[in-house]
Amino acid sequence: MTKTDDILMELNRAVATYLRGVHPFQYKNRTYRLIDNYVAVPYMKCDVCGDYPTYEVSIIESSHGQRLHVGNDCIDYLTGQNVSEWFRIFRKKREMAMENRKDLDQPSLILTTSK
Repeated sequence: MTKTDDILMELNRAVATYLRGVHPFQYKNRTYRLIDNYVAVPYMKCDVCGDYPTYEVSIIESSHGQRLHVGNDCIDYLTGQNVSEWFRIFRKKREMAMENRKDLDQPSLILTTSK
């Protein structure tokens, strides 16, 4: 595996850990949990407030299995956490790793000196 692969794997593990750390919350008398976050193509409409276009989408799931696609403002409000900012930073780190892949994966040059 390359250095970039290692970085991307660690970032994916961080997402899984983060998702587990967002505690269940109440919405319309049901308990929901955050299960995913992604960038939507094409844009979507927030199932909570109706805002359109929503391109950063969090998926929440009720204890009854109902799934809703939620925009940034709503997910932050519902969870009481800055979920949208955390995912913005995650995406930036991932983007930077991909942009610097060539440099990251280049074999290190070991300088040796002989006496």
